[in-house]
Amino acid sequence: MLLDWIAPPECPTEQAVVSQVTTLAGESLIAQPLVVRARVEHGTTRRFKLDLRIGADGEGSRTLESDDCGELAQATALIVSFDLQSRAKAARSEQPTPAPTTETTPAQPPSGDTGSTLHLPAAAPAVTPPPIRGRGAASALPRPAVFGIGADVFMDAGSLPTGAWGSGVLAFFTQGRFRGEFGATLWPRTRALSSDQPGAGASLYLRTVGLRACLVALPSLHVDACLHAEGGSTRATGFGISRPSTSNGRWLATFVGLTARPSFWSDLAPRFTVELGAPVHYATVTIEGVGHVHAPSPVVLRVGFGLESKLF
Repeated sequence: MLLDWIAPPECPTEQAVVSQVTTLAGESLIAQPLVVRARVEHGTTRRFKLDLRIGADGEGSRTLESDDCGELAQATALIVSFDLQSRAKAARSEQPTPAPTTETTPAQPPSGDTGSTLHLPAAAPAVTPPPIRGRGAASALPRPAVFGIGADVFMDAGSLPTGAWGSGVLAFFTQGRFRGEFGATLWPRTRALSSDQPGAGASLYLRTVGLRACLVALPSLHVDACLHAEGGSTRATGFGISRPSTSNGRWLATFVGLTARPSFWSDLAPRFTVELGAPVHYATVTIEGVGHVHAPSPVVLRVGFGLESKLF
């Protein structure tokens, strides 16, 4: 069998599909001169579409769609193994059946009469085709890890004095239903004004790095449920006072949220993120002689939009 398997990088490999066909059909049937062409492409709504052609002339043509490329690989292995067994069975039925032979052996019957004994050949053992295993066996097809990069723009309410915009970059990998991300985000300057002394306050900057761990929650909609841990530093510079100064403080927060990638353009996909979190460790901003200026809210809301691209 010759398999020509063309599929996106997140799908099982050609070697994995051939290995599964071998498991289902057996080594002897794999040796048949059969050409199989399978092409998997992305549909318009991030569904995967399989065009499967079996035989040199593509007489066994099928088109299948699924939200999971792994399921299309499993279907390919099952269909091809069935076809190999059907062809082997047809080839055996076309072979001429040899006529039964008789062997006459002289024998001396007890009564003195001359007779003969008819010996029939033993029946050939039945050939049992390899068992066709169900979806449980096909699900063992490994899915390769996918790596990529992306960029986001966020709106934050709660971390800084006013609603703030930030931008960041990320790297990600996926393996099956798991997805991991590492990112860095910069939140430009925002101003916090003192309520006790008009014109006095502080300019705040926030720089963060974070790890996000996700599991696919809704495969058909490509929605992930995520846990996000973030650390960084806050920098505050006073203004409107006689002797302004700058100080830095630590920042640590945790979030839960959802990330959706509703459509797919080749290897490029838009992404939307909504998160709710809480600061775990932070610094309050106080100006000597002026008083308290800023402390983050106990609940932080973030909404983000971005793009991501698969590298390999």
